Amino acid sequence: MFRNNDTELVTLDDDTIRIWRAGDGGLERSVPIPDSFQRPWMDILPGSIRPDGGAVILLRGKTFEDAELHLFDLGTGQFTGKPFLFSRLSVMPNRMRFSPDGTRLASVGPDQKAAIIDLATGEAAVHHLGLQGNLLDLDWSPDGTRLITAGLAGSVIQWDVASGKMLLTPMATGWGPARSARWSPDGRFIAYRNEGRVARVWDVATAEAVTPMLRHTGYIYWAYITPAHRLITGSAPNLIRAWDLKPTLLPVEVIADYVKLLSARQLSANGLLSGIPGPELAELHRSLLARHPELFPTPAGRD
Repeated sequence: MFRNNDTELVTLDDDTIRIWRAGDGGLERSVPIPDSFQRPWMDILPGSIRPDGGAVILLRGKTFEDAELHLFDLGTGQFTGKPFLFSRLSVMPNRMRFSPDGTRLASVGPDQKAAIIDLATGEAAVHHLGLQGNLLDLDWSPDGTRLITAGLAGSVIQWDVASGKMLLTPMATGWGPARSARWSPDGRFIAYRNEGRVARVWDVATAEAVTPMLRHTGYIYWAYITPAHRLITGSAPNLIRAWDLKPTLLPVEVIADYVKLLSARQLSANGLLSGIPGPELAELHRSLLARHPELFPTPAGRD
């Protein structure tokens, strides 16, 4: 059973796809799969429901080697486009997501690859987006030109969809693998959550953090940014939190010192970057910690 949106659930059983109302559990409609297309094994994969709810990706075949991913139109009850041989993905994906326009399907998995499938041609548009360990999650930018991936390597990475090349530098999440990452609706920010019970928001244009590490006492199940630029997280045990992403009220000199500490660099008189000696960094840390302890949240599980 897979959620289509906030109001519907989609299931596959007895060669029939059923759409259910999430509110009262009532059956919305049933769409039988034509006999000529039925296979011994069929399934709906997580994340393979088109954003508009009008189509799903069915995995069908006899074995893994001959199984196909095929787009099934819920309006006409027919398969459309060209099938994609599932074995070309190497392994079972951890996550699959439609592009915003519904024409492409992206997947990530433990084989360190992220594939992008053109659903009209049944061909892989981009075979992989670099080697970044076991990839757990991905998300499309609102305009469909970029992807972000998150995984066990502990970083969130932006990718250019057309070229498959990495954009900017990886966003290091710290304190454990990155479980998921999501774009804000306007494409300005990225929110992530990790195994270390930390959530954070990053600026898309610069790959710089715009919030401190937001520590949670329990496991974080999800983290999203609303259209009004509010970060919402849900964590154990049944706790929902919200932060407004507003400009900081910290003095400019404090921000400047914080940047120096994080980068361990400073501008010289002639405008060149130079490293800051260890003793100076230690003193800068002590000073900032005394003035603004909120800049240094304690890692989850530590005192």
